[in-house]
Amino acid sequence: MRQVDSILGIQLINRDSSDVFDSLQESSSQDAYANILGRLVCFYLRLIRLGEADKENDDLIQWRTKYPLSESIQAKLTELQEELDLYIAGDEEWEFRFNRIFHQVIYTVFCWTEARSLLEEGFCAVQRFLMAVCLRGDGSGFINAREITPMIAKLMYCIRACIFAELMSPENDGVALEDDLSGHQIYVQDLIQSPFGLLYETQHLATTIVGLNNALPTISWIGDGFKSLAIHGKRIDLAGLQRFCRSLCQEIQRRFKREVKMGLPGLKDFNWNTFNPNY
Repeated sequence: MRQVDSILGIQLINRDSSDVFDSLQESSSQDAYANILGRLVCFYLRLIRLGEADKENDDLIQWRTKYPLSESIQAKLTELQEELDLYIAGDEEWEFRFNRIFHQVIYTVFCWTEARSLLEEGFCAVQRFLMAVCLRGDGSGFINAREITPMIAKLMYCIRACIFAELMSPENDGVALEDDLSGHQIYVQDLIQSPFGLLYETQHLATTIVGLNNALPTISWIGDGFKSLAIHGKRIDLAGLQRFCRSLCQEIQRRFKREVKMGLPGLKDFNWNTFNPNY
């Protein structure tokens, strides 16, 4: 598996689609982003290679069983592993196939959303990877929160780079990007159940912990504009709260008129309009 790590590292740094990293002027920064992306893929390649009878890694097998990968991600990882088994140094045709399959793997891992149900902690593969890399090497706990936020930032950049590479691919030549990046903008928005959205939420939580000396308040302001709150680590926009309150007031008024007042014009010397749920 060390050979696989080496192959992935070389290909990630030197492959043609690495042009998405060219905006970073220092090669060390390019290597750092490529490294975290390679670690993500290698992490799951190792998991799918574990056999059920592997007693030495029984804890990893139990972890894999509790947090299974989706069928689509599993299929792409298997395809990538099969391609790695065919590795030949200097084979340009192999490098082309590898670039294509590797991009398909990370695109499948990064680009999805869930809107029908509330996801449980650990459901997202990127979130699980972050949990693993934030563990100390000796297994005694998690690393300092100040080290977590840079890792999250790298993963979020990798998601943006993956989408950029997808949009710049020959298959998408001529696709209109003006409105919502050809349907990809949702994958890089906050307040959405997606890898990027979950990372963004975790970043706010880690930043809050770092900024308040490891004391996480129940409610705190996010930023200096006083337009958003963090409630138990979850971001809530004030505009959303205002809309929610307005809808509640409208529902109260509707129920009062239709279920309490029930169309009555009013009793003598009694002013029904004195009831105002807004006060």
